[in-house]
Amino acid sequence: MSILKFLFLVIFTFGNNADATQMRAIKCGWYSWEPYQYIKKKEGINYLIGLDIHILNAVADIAGSEVIYEEISWQQHQEKLKSGFYDIAMGATKTTERTKNYYFTVPYRESIDALFILKDSSKKLNFRNVSEFISAIKHQQFKLGVTEGYFYSSPELNDFINDKRYQHLIFKTSNTLQNIIWLENNHIDGFLADHVNGTTIAWHKRLHEKIETYEISRNPIHFMLSKKSTSLKELSNINKAIQNFKNSKEYKLAFKTYLVAPLLLQNIDKKWFYTIDIIGTVAFALSGIIIAYRIHATLFTTITLAMLPAIGGGMMRDIIVGRRPLGVLQTPDYLFAVFITVFACYVVLQLLAFLSSRLRFYSKMRLDVKFLGRALDVFDALGLAAFTVIGTNVAVISKCEPLWLWGPLLAAITGAGGGVIRDLLRPDRHVVSFMGELYAEVAIIWSLFLSVFLHLHHTYLSPDEVLWAIIVTIVGVFTTRMVVSIFNIKGPSFLSKQK
Repeated sequence: MSILKFLFLVIFTFGNNADATQMRAIKCGWYSWEPYQYIKKKEGINYLIGLDIHILNAVADIAGSEVIYEEISWQQHQEKLKSGFYDIAMGATKTTERTKNYYFTVPYRESIDALFILKDSSKKLNFRNVSEFISAIKHQQFKLGVTEGYFYSSPELNDFINDKRYQHLIFKTSNTLQNIIWLENNHIDGFLADHVNGTTIAWHKRLHEKIETYEISRNPIHFMLSKKSTSLKELSNINKAIQNFKNSKEYKLAFKTYLVAPLLLQNIDKKWFYTIDIIGTVAFALSGIIIAYRIHATLFTTITLAMLPAIGGGMMRDIIVGRRPLGVLQTPDYLFAVFITVFACYVVLQLLAFLSSRLRFYSKMRLDVKFLGRALDVFDALGLAAFTVIGTNVAVISKCEPLWLWGPLLAAITGAGGGVIRDLLRPDRHVVSFMGELYAEVAIIWSLFLSVFLHLHHTYLSPDEVLWAIIVTIVGVFTTRMVVSIFNIKGPSFLSKQK
């Protein structure tokens, strides 16, 4: 009897270990689909990363499994998943047709299907829903690019794409990059893609400012499991793991890293923001030049006092978060802006000095100092607005948590930190940064707004929503700073003044 019990125990243990071993090895295909799954090279080594990769690895770890990845096209992946060669697929839309061959987990994120067209395109589609979108395509004979094997959230749209009567309007490619190339070469009039994926690829191709997007629909995204190689029990385990992971801080941080950070970078990388940033850099440099002029500083001292408020705050911020390389080292534009500003002011002041000594009527001329001061305030407010957004963005990129705390702090350091150092080093030791109007406080307030917005909506943000959040922040900082300057609003005192 004891021998039978022993044999039963051995068989039971071996069976459990066999199941565990099977669960540890899950085969999954992947294809380049940034920011969800893509290769990033670091120090000569290729790493497979992305939001979907991160989530699947975490879910598999919770479920006691290990994922083995193989690169394959999406179309081939579905075929091999159906046959049982692969066990799981990422980033899938659930449809009635697919449920015949695959299991679907609970949703783990959301996707936005969008139409991408060139801004200068002669064919503009006006629509409010999918039905009107399809009618507009038919009416204008709009050549539409789609990804082969990709199912969109609308059954009506999928039926139209697969309708043989309209195949002359449908151009199928293997990925979003090919669609963008065709769009750039006018081979198609527009294409459908995941909103974030499309804008990211367009950004890499430096076409993000030439393309406009229109949201079609939003839909939940699932993991798709093979019915041939996985069981309902495994599906249940993965669903439980997804729910557990969605309640973790790591889940929220993954979205900020792979979705929010790239969307912020794409908007900061646009010409209009770059212009504001450079204007602000020049204004900050001018504040140092004015101090240098008043104390009759040397040229070297002038450059130093100009550089500190312009780039000093950003350097302090990057050193604090351990950012490598420092932001100022990635592009010489800001240093050039400072040097050109100092040189231009030097030439102008020398010219004014020459005119003052040679021309009698010049001594009677007076510059409108109040007007120049107000103009400098305008440029300075624009600079503070741009630096506030940049400081918040660095907090997101550097994974500083909680964002509502570090976003405002890094924004304040970026916008005002350099000015503080400048005032501490100036020969007259007049630290106006500690005694003047509300300044760093403005950056803190509006960065807090932006940080809280990104934190609360990080799992389903669209590129347009991030853009509007940035615009509201810039307008808010600029308006607040101008009101403070015009009405000379001082910061709150730590102690009330004694009479």
